[in-house]
Amino acid sequence: FWFALPLKFVDIVTVVSEFTKQKLVRYFHFPEARIRVIPDPVKKVFRYAPREKLNDTPVILMMGTGKHKNLDGLIEAARNTNFHLDIIGWPAADEVAKLKLYNLSYTVYNGLTDEEVQQRYEACDVLFMASFYEGFGMPIVEAQQVGRPVVTSNIGAMLELGKDSALLVDPNDPSAIRDAITSLLNRDRYDEIVARGRINAGRYAYDKIAEQYLTVY
Repeated sequence: FWFALPLKFVDIVTVVSEFTKQKLVRYFHFPEARIRVIPDPVKKVFRYAPREKLNDTPVILMMGTGKHKNLDGLIEAARNTNFHLDIIGWPAADEVAKLKLYNLSYTVYNGLTDEEVQQRYEACDVLFMASFYEGFGMPIVEAQQVGRPVVTSNIGAMLELGKDSALLVDPNDPSAIRDAITSLLNRDRYDEIVARGRINAGRYAYDKIAEQYLTVY
């Protein structure tokens, strides 16, 4: 009802990622030639805040919860490390139990304003977003805009957003996640990925996205 019927009456469909485009083609057989990929813009509230010194206890930020977000993978990756996990969302009971079982340092936040989310980006050292599935993955771009390196998945929309600007990992491999995060504790590597991320985030400025919509209309 929500997809098949409207698609019969439209000339052009815009989607936020190539990943979403391919889903539209696969499930609804909509012609590729009539689909335009226009990503979401990054909100202006998220602004660059350079990290002068990394935390002695590395702070890993995770935006959002739900099993597809892969908090389990991050918990396993953080086991036997000194990582502190900043989690924005509502972890499941079994996830909280595992955090306590492994004696991990963590804080949970929810109901934050955009300004408060900016503060969490500023406080963290690394953003973790190695999800199993995302239609877009806005936190990747937000963190890069703020000036934080990103560890994300080597699949789907996350690969699309993070290619050449984030560290890509297999979301099913906690050891790869741990290695990627640990590699960012080297300041030269850290600064390299931050610089790449800032260039990538520039592609998602409001005026650039608006120009793409103007071209379509």
